[in-house]
Amino acid sequence: MALSACSGPLGNSPAPSFPHNVGRSPLSARAPPMRASGCGKSVVYVTSYDKSVYLYDRKATTPCGQITGVVNPQGLFVDKHLNLWVAVAGDCKNQYSSVFEFAPNGSTPIKTLQDPAGPATDVAVDNKSGTVYVTNFFGYTKGCISGNNGAVEVYAGGSTYPTGTLSDANMNYAFNDAVDNQGNLYVTYLKLNGPTGSGRIDEWSGGSGSANDLGITLEAPGGIQTTRTGALLVCDQAVACGDFEPGSTTMSRLFATQSPGAFGVALDKHEHNAWVENGSLSAGQLQRYHYPGPDKAAKESISVPNGGYAGVAVSPPAPQGAPY
Repeated sequence: MALSACSGPLGNSPAPSFPHNVGRSPLSARAPPMRASGCGKSVVYVTSYDKSVYLYDRKATTPCGQITGVVNPQGLFVDKHLNLWVAVAGDCKNQYSSVFEFAPNGSTPIKTLQDPAGPATDVAVDNKSGTVYVTNFFGYTKGCISGNNGAVEVYAGGSTYPTGTLSDANMNYAFNDAVDNQGNLYVTYLKLNGPTGSGRIDEWSGGSGSANDLGITLEAPGGIQTTRTGALLVCDQAVACGDFEPGSTTMSRLFATQSPGAFGVALDKHEHNAWVENGSLSAGQLQRYHYPGPDKAAKESISVPNGGYAGVAVSPPAPQGAPY
């Protein structure tokens, strides 16, 4: 796979950098406001290039709410309390890498996690232990310059600062993460090989210890979700989205096959619908597909204001799935 074929979660380049004169402190992030929400009980969240997270009522095609003031928002997660977690890469100037937690229809964040080691690209919460896992696309070297490998920052015991770090020497750029109902952590990442690279998936048993490469190869890594059957739902930006059945390294039941670029993915409560954000389509389409596939054509397609690209979440969410 040519490296240029893989879009990083921070933009169109797999190796973005920040201004050279920007340091890592102060680490405080401006609290983003949230416009009053007129949404129903079933909501889809999606990130936008205009420093926003838009809310859509499950049965509507226009936003019913908007979180503003989040600089470079990335992955999204809805926990068992229906709280929304927003990974924010920031710009190392007006807002630093962090994760915001919002109560349902909340007006301001109820918690902010500091992420000083690298730009946050996704967030997943273990609904049993409460431990939070944040992927950093790469590791900062001097100031906010890229150079070190990606990693996963761990926030245990309600801490707002990392209590640990999970790493893999092969994980040059960390993308998305998910946790199953036994606390196992799964991370999609890009492994470089000279001018080319390939996507891989690591598992950390119990969310700790050493990484276990699952033997799965992707052309361009993207979103990942656990499912009730133990299959891993994964989006490959260069191919489509689909399932890796427990123990299998071959993607099956593909959907979103007509337009490569599918990135973020989220399942609804009953795992009947998969919502996919495809930033390569005009206006950064938010699309709904039947799940499980196969399903070529989107059953619904929404143009996200100013373009969607990285994160999508559904409330209420699908329960965390069985181990792979």
